[in-house]
Amino acid sequence: MLKSLIGHTASKALLPVSQVVYRLRITPNQITVVGMLLTLIVGVFIWQGHWLSAGLVLLLSGLLDLLDGSLARNFRMETRFGAFLDSTCDRVSDSAIYLGLAFYYAQNETGLLWPFLCCIAFLGAFMTSYARARAECLILRCDVGLAERPERIVLILAGLLFGVMKPAIVILIVVSTLTVLQRIGHTFRQLRNGK
Repeated sequence: MLKSLIGHTASKALLPVSQVVYRLRITPNQITVVGMLLTLIVGVFIWQGHWLSAGLVLLLSGLLDLLDGSLARNFRMETRFGAFLDSTCDRVSDSAIYLGLAFYYAQNETGLLWPFLCCIAFLGAFMTSYARARAECLILRCDVGLAERPERIVLILAGLLFGVMKPAIVILIVVSTLTVLQRIGHTFRQLRNGK
């Protein structure tokens, strides 16, 4: 939902920045990798309990994620490898964020409830991506569902910036689970109808 809306809007809004970046001969793939490296810093900040710093760096990483797409679309630099790299870097970024959360709660909470819930949220993030990737080996498209990655990142950002990470984790688990179920249902229906 947010992905198409944000992507289209950002592509236009970031056009002036994309033009500067294009003249500097910076590629979308380079921006993708820098954005991923920033999320490794986010993971460390989360682990250390620096929520606001983590949120601000995650916001910057998200802007770079929008910029690489804008650059690729506006200057016809989209490639199949670029799509693969972007998806792979997204998984690394997700890993850094959720592992940072799990480590933070393991160190700062008594009991294993919150580290466990972080792991469930982590699994949910991976399953939404895996369900889509696997489905699209069988059907044309499977970009359905309540919470794609942009929605999940917005929830994490809200949790970090406003200090409401525990409710955000619970919501992430719920919406990720629903998204996986929606994708399973969609794939089943498409295959049953021979599409």
